[in-house]
Amino acid sequence: MVATRCVQGQDLIIGVTPFELPNARLAAALGRADALGVLDLGRDAARARAELTQINLWAKKPWGVRVPSGCAIGPHEIPAGATTILLPFGSGVAIEAKQPYIRETLDPFEKAGFFAYNLHNNYLWVVENKIKPATRMSFEELYAKKYMVDVLLSRREIPFERLN
Repeated sequence: MVATRCVQGQDLIIGVTPFELPNARLAAALGRADALGVLDLGRDAARARAELTQINLWAKKPWGVRVPSGCAIGPHEIPAGATTILLPFGSGVAIEAKQPYIRETLDPFEKAGFFAYNLHNNYLWVVENKIKPATRMSFEELYAKKYMVDVLLSRREIPFERLN
């Protein structure tokens, strides 16, 4: 469990179902107790799908999911009711940055050594569970964009050319 300060000035308790075993009952119960219940999806895809269906029906308050390394569930299978998604350390993050804030938004990632991939404003890969063309770009190329950029930032190099 983790406690953090939320906007309303109350402590927010985050409870994650343990041992990489999806447990919708426990995650929903955490929500009823005014905590953020987070369903660990584990590595058993069938069980994760069944528990996602259950929590989506049972949860009356916001809830989240934890996606461990090796999870077989695609992002398109996570219901919209999941308001928080916990990813493994080192996972990528997608950001939309608009001028005049592109440099200000992306600079901390450049300084931290992240790899940058231009998603070309195409998020169909989330819905279709297919990797769409994304191209590796230098941060200078991204800073030069005139209007906005959708970028995937990752601590590890992603071999998109082999996935497309």
